[in-house]
This record gives sequence, structure tokens and C-alpha cells, in this order.
Amino acid sequence: MTLTPAAGVELKALLASNGTSVTDLLERLATRPKPPTDEDRKPIPVVVPVSDEQKKILKAIIARAEKFAFPAEPRVLTDAEAREAISIYRDIKQASAALANFEAAFKATFHNSLDVALVAAGEDKGVPQNGDGHYVARGEIAPAGIEVMIRRETSGGAAAALTLADLADMEAKGDITHKEYLAMTREVPRVLVPDAIMAHVRKAPEFTKVLKRYARLTTPTASINIRPNKVKK
Repeated sequence: MTLTPAAGVELKALLASNGTSVTDLLERLATRPKPPTDEDRKPIPVVVPVSDEQKKILKAIIARAEKFAFPAEPRVLTDAEAREAISIYRDIKQASAALANFEAAFKATFHNSLDVALVAAGEDKGVPQNGDGHYVARGEIAPAGIEVMIRRETSGGAAAALTLADLADMEAKGDITHKEYLAMTREVPRVLVPDAIMAHVRKAPEFTKVLKRYARLTTPTASINIRPNKVKK
């Protein structure tokens, strides 16, 4: 691990602080991806429409389900009832897929609206995009006159937690001894002991070179959610 003089001083200060956690250290050690350039940009995707066939299924299933006479008490279905119930249930399963497609189409529409607004405001520079081409950036669609709004929320992008498997891998590669592995964990069940790991780092600062190999960032994600909206008059 190569550190600039400034980074080395920062790391020493981090280790000197009693409030520093393993997560704080991993956050500092993790290699950050380079901000995306204009050449890296993916086009904002077009919304995939729901098929006419799926729309028909949704319209028909409600009428059929409402007409079905559910037994008032437990009993064996007649052949006629069973045929109708199975047929309706099959359509319900197909309708579930149609609803999922509708949900995906609306989510993509909300993403696109927020993405276009972000680009128009010139705030897209350096903002990552997900696999679909949507920006991983917070945003809201909150029109007047409705009690709920759409909020795009983000998560991820921070350091992933060190795992027991990571420590076991360190031991297998000879980076730590079995005694050190046991000192940094607790049995029944075997779990990490963060304070013990930090104590080991402070005792042997060169262990940060090992930790850096296991410092990884979680994937940044953006999700579309319905949230309460302060209704505007």
C-alpha cells in the first residue's frame, strides 16, 4: 500500500483516535472508483411499455374474480367450481406478472423524469449510473394536490464490513497467525470482535496493508419509493 505523506498522516491520526472503528478504517483504505466522464455516460433508457395482452388480462381478471362464488364454509369444490377457480387462479398468476411490468414501467418513468431534471440542472457530473443507465442520485417528484410523493433514495457506495471469511482467508494466506485469528474473534458462535481487530492494527500498523486488500465498496444503488408529501395549497 502506497500512501502520500498527507494520506499517511491522516491514517496515523485515524489509528490514534479511540473512536475509530474497523468500518472507519476500511472506508479510508478502500480504493475509490474514478468519477465517470462524459464518455462513460449511458443514455437514459426508454420505458418498456406494458403489452396490450397484459392490459386485457388485468381488466378481465377483476370481473371474473368478483363473479366467482367463494364457498361460505370449508367444503370440497365441485368439478365446475374447481375448473373455474383454477382458470381464474391461472389468470391471477399471469396478472401478477403484468402488475410487475406495470410497476417496472412506472419506476422507470419516475427515474427518467429525475434523470432528465438532473442533467438539465447540470448536476449529473461525476454522478454514477446503475446498470440500467439511471443516475444514482437523490431526488423527489412532489406535485401539489396529492398526499404522497415519489422519492428516489440512494444507498451503498460505502465500505463493506469485514467478515469472518476475510479473517480466515488472511490466516490461510499467512497474513495472520491462528493465534491472532482467535484473538480477533469470539467463539460460540465464531464472530468478529471489532475492538480486538483495532487493537491489533494499533499494535501492528503494517496490518493496514493487509486490510486494504479486503477493503471493498458496496455497489451504489437508487430506489424509487412512495413517501408522505406535505400537500401544497
